[in-house]
This record gives sequence, structure tokens and C-alpha cells, in this order.
Amino acid sequence: MNLPPSGKPPELDVSFDAATLLASNNLASRARRALEAVAARVAVHEAMLAGDIPALVELRHVERAIEFTLEPIETSVFPTLPDGVFISYSHHDDAFVSDISQRLDAVGIAHFKADQSLRVADNWNDGIWKAISNCQVFLAILTPRFIQSHWCSLEAGAARVLRKPIVPALAFLPRGDELPEPFGHFQSTDVESPEQCERLVTELTRLCKT
Repeated sequence: MNLPPSGKPPELDVSFDAATLLASNNLASRARRALEAVAARVAVHEAMLAGDIPALVELRHVERAIEFTLEPIETSVFPTLPDGVFISYSHHDDAFVSDISQRLDAVGIAHFKADQSLRVADNWNDGIWKAISNCQVFLAILTPRFIQSHWCSLEAGAARVLRKPIVPALAFLPRGDELPEPFGHFQSTDVESPEQCERLVTELTRLCKT
């Protein structure tokens, strides 16, 4: 449909079915959830840039979400990235994590691994945020080194605010130790052997295709 110069749609009659759907509580509820999700993304994006997670959704975030919803945006701050798995890990464990990355490649599951996915001169915070906001599953490779990292809690906090499925994968952690927040709220799995890594990849494939 071509809009007039004013950008306003012409006056149209609305069918009974269309009017019923537009007036339905279900549609209003879906619209509200969509607005809440965008407002949360705006809040987390701002918080990540400031290095302050968890984020609080404030009035300005909701107002910005409304702008995103109602105004045409030529370049979205949330560009579409390949769906799949965001891998949160320590670079000290790269050799171990690369094995899991290769297994995901072998079964055709797209994934974000910072050293492979970020390009030269990319803004680190923006790149991480965009990848978390667009992933289907957040995978955290929890090792003794990584749980001490600032990025561990920062990335996991963003994933939780965005309500991403979180998979804690434990490697070489002392048994019985309490996991840092928010990982204690989610079922974990061990990834210390090739067989365990293969089971993890099978589960990630299921989650990505659900």
C-alpha cells in the first residue's frame, strides 16, 4: 500500500474479524510483552555500556521502546545476527572451548565466540550485547578462572534480564561448591570429557531447534 505524502494511512473500513482481533485482550497482552522486551533490551544495553548489571527498566527505557515501535528506524541498534548459541567463557580456557565450538560447527549450529565473531575495530560492549540479545541459548563455560571474571556475571546478568535459556556447563570446578549468580537457578551439565561435550552439543541443538 502506498501511503500519502503525510505518511498517514488512508481511512479504511475494518472487517469484523480484524476489528475483533484488534480489540482482543490477547493482542493487547502480546503487544505489551513485546514492548516490555524492547524496554528491557534498551535498559540492558545502557547498563552494559556503563558496566552495571543487573539493569533497572526505567521510564526513559519504556519511552525509547515506544519510539522504536512507532518510528521508522533506518539502522536498528539491535541488528539481526544469526540465531544460535552465545558462548560465555574465559579466554584462558580457549583451547577447551574451541573444541565445543568445532562440535557446534559440525552440526550446523551458529554460535557467537568473541575471538571468532568480533571483527577488528568492533566495539566490544556493543558486539557482546547484540550477540546476547539475538541468541537463542546462552551457554556459560564455567571454569575456576571464569567464575572469578567480571564478564562472567556481566554477560549472565544480561542473558537473564533478556530471559534467555541459560545452560551452565561445568568444567573442573570443585564438587559441592555453590555456583555464582544466576547459575544456581539453572540445571547444569558437566563438560570434562569428550562424551559429555557431545551430549552438551546434542542438548544445545535441541534447544536451538525448539
